[in-house]
Amino acid sequence: KRDPTAQVNIWGFPIQAMYLPFALLILQVFMGNPYILTLQGYAIGHVYYFLAEVLPKVNATMVLHTPQFLISKFGVGEYVQPRPANGMDAVAGGGGGRPA
Repeated sequence: KRDPTAQVNIWGFPIQAMYLPFALLILQVFMGNPYILTLQGYAIGHVYYFLAEVLPKVNATMVLHTPQFLISKFGVGEYVQPRPANGMDAVAGGGGGRPA
């Protein structure tokens, strides 16, 4: 939804992000897995997206609220990435755990 023209890969095959749900559904069918659970997940995801992203912008009302016990446990604020435990700075750029 946010960047439909982005490229994603499924088993090395590049496709546009907007076609990812259909590609995953086709893979489920080809592998003989039940596709009903995938369709249910898509439906639930769309309902959540509508309630969390679209409805607050259109009606200025929040339907979904974070439960108070979660706010009490974890707090509210910006995410701060934890520092490495060994005191060494992490190497930027990632490498997937492979040696350079």
